[in-house]
Amino acid sequence: MVGTAGAAWRGLRDRLQGAVRRMGQGRANRIRGFADASEGSMHAYSHGDREGRDRLTWWTGTTRGGRPIRFQPSKVWSNPLFDAHGTPIGAIFERDRARVDGHILWAAQETRQADTQVVRVRKGQWGWILSPPEDAPWAEAVRKSGKPPNYFIAHSDNPDSATVSVNRGSKLFPIWVDVDVDGSEFGRMLAAVENSARAIRRNPAGEHVFVMCSSAAPNASTARMAADYLHSTGTVTGNIHAPIDEAVTAAPRGDRMPTWLGVQRPPGSGGKLFETYPGPGNTPAPPEGS
Repeated sequence: MVGTAGAAWRGLRDRLQGAVRRMGQGRANRIRGFADASEGSMHAYSHGDREGRDRLTWWTGTTRGGRPIRFQPSKVWSNPLFDAHGTPIGAIFERDRARVDGHILWAAQETRQADTQVVRVRKGQWGWILSPPEDAPWAEAVRKSGKPPNYFIAHSDNPDSATVSVNRGSKLFPIWVDVDVDGSEFGRMLAAVENSARAIRRNPAGEHVFVMCSSAAPNASTARMAADYLHSTGTVTGNIHAPIDEAVTAAPRGDRMPTWLGVQRPPGSGGKLFETYPGPGNTPAPPEGS
């Protein structure tokens, strides 16, 4: 899962609505619905929701109880992420309302430290202890292009799957079920679900960051398979990055919203925080700090 300081998420609704008001009417309208919507109506349907295409497309996964399941694209829950200017910069597939509100606010800041820097973190008695920030593997490309990365956030507590929420009921009376999907299926979702596909279309040659715990660990296949799908289909031509350990995003502190992105590493440990899957024709990104 994406780690956060749980108690700090309380009261996010007021902050989120305040941020929306400060964004100005044109930009605010694009995310206002997500600040006010009830959980049952928060999911956003993909292009596949158009009749015909949706009926022809089926994805597969496994329930948390181990039962195989087939479902259509329109049944997958997701929420878009916009920056402070209303530009789509990713999507979140976690359905926990506090986390969704927090990541909407995180993305909507005028600047994000995570666009160019990452931090090593470890658990302390009162929360996360942060090491000094270091350049992210996507920093040079972002500085050169002036375009922020796309961020795709999902729960991942299994080295070979990501978890999404699937509606087994109706739009009016949803029944949400957590479903584990392998990396290839998750890649298909990123390409087809409108909230993520919109961000990819904005900048397919840019940098794309999976905020999915341990999805690129040495024994994991999730990020590698998703990247293989996105690259092999030409959906993404830029680099894709994924954490090798637990991914941690900032929680609000009073009226301030930190925007760091961290990966848990033991004290004193070296090595990289993210694995990079180079886009076609790109050379591998240099190790962090090099």
